[in-house]
Amino acid sequence: MGIDFTFDAERHLYLIQGKPVPSVTQVLHSAGLSANYSMVAPEVLERKRIIGEYVHKATQYLDEGCLDLETVDPEIQGYLTGYEKFIRESGFRPDLIERRLVGRINGMLCGGTIDRTGSMAGKLWVIDLKCIERLYSSFALQTAGYELLLPKPVVPPFKYDRAILQLRRDGSYKLTAYSDLADLDVFRAALVVTAWKMNQGMDIQTGARTDLDEAA
Repeated sequence: MGIDFTFDAERHLYLIQGKPVPSVTQVLHSAGLSANYSMVAPEVLERKRIIGEYVHKATQYLDEGCLDLETVDPEIQGYLTGYEKFIRESGFRPDLIERRLVGRINGMLCGGTIDRTGSMAGKLWVIDLKCIERLYSSFALQTAGYELLLPKPVVPPFKYDRAILQLRRDGSYKLTAYSDLADLDVFRAALVVTAWKMNQGMDIQTGARTDLDEAA
């Protein structure tokens, strides 16, 4: 049974009875493991965030069969083309689409937005969409956090394969898979650190750009 929660979109917070629950990207930030965007100009970050939001919505509507192509901004058409090409060439069949959820990992609460789960090449996948050129090592940990939030599959091998799908403006894409089991242990440890900080009354959100990480 799922855990009841609300989501404050303006503050990007998962809440249970009004109390904040750390998100996957906040956990990584709190533990000092998140992507470092400090060298990127704020206006560039904001533009990337907006593009990411639009691309996520467009691909969501596409998978749900309700996308009106006439409403697609030319600025994101290339990213959408890349996603369509990925679906066509890989045979990926989406299941969960942009699903927000809160769960317990080793007894500790955590929230996150799963971009996609689905089947491909006879395997179950959890895939995070990114509209940026560079891959950061923290992305492997981000996908690990999402896998840990999901119920364990009931069919062999009883786990998800994890990947980042990079969508590019020129209509191309790149799928990068992660298979290191240590990623799961590192995320669990990061969640322990975050839970400890919250219990001490520390602010785990200061300086975090979780909106960019999830929408980029």
